[in-house]
Amino acid sequence: MSSYIPCNYPYTRPKYQILLDDCNKKDLCDPIRSLIQDWSIDFSYSIYSDLTPNPFHAVGLYSQCFNDMDSVAQRYLPNVSHPPNFHDLDGSKIKLQIPGIKGSTRGDENDYCTDNVYKPNVEAYFIGQGSNVGKYYAILDVEILTTGNEAICRVKNIDNKADEDSPIDLIFVAVLRYLVQPTKSKLTNTFPKPPPFDELD
Repeated sequence: MSSYIPCNYPYTRPKYQILLDDCNKKDLCDPIRSLIQDWSIDFSYSIYSDLTPNPFHAVGLYSQCFNDMDSVAQRYLPNVSHPPNFHDLDGSKIKLQIPGIKGSTRGDENDYCTDNVYKPNVEAYFIGQGSNVGKYYAILDVEILTTGNEAICRVKNIDNKADEDSPIDLIFVAVLRYLVQPTKSKLTNTFPKPPPFDELD
């Protein structure tokens, strides 16, 4: 067992801090919080790409705890004209409906907290489907920009054993974990607050 406090946790320390390191029971140990609310993003290929659809919509679920956001979105892309290459993906962008804080996806890879910056798993993927399962994948690093509503993607790795001149079926997945940008406007993709309780007689 080891102690662990996330960087965005309220400063008041509980008397006991326990993390179950080896745990296969979800109700006791959930390394990524259960995602429960509807979530959507827009992905745009690089300006140099001719792939369609561009942009495209991806949907999934998200969860928010204090200012910390966890989300996953996906989209099945049938019959893409060719496997996405470096020029299609480097400089691609993700539009966020719930804005994040610039830098909240960066930090020391060995630390959860570095100067109040959270470093989780923040990547997007293109994975070959059908006859191209195991033949194609691309991994993109994601960095939130100053506006908070947009993130830029840089190619981390592409492994392509598929035919570069043939159409390909793909699945797109974005795993985004970041700190939420403080905003006065109402956040989208959130459940409405329940009405207040009636007064007791």
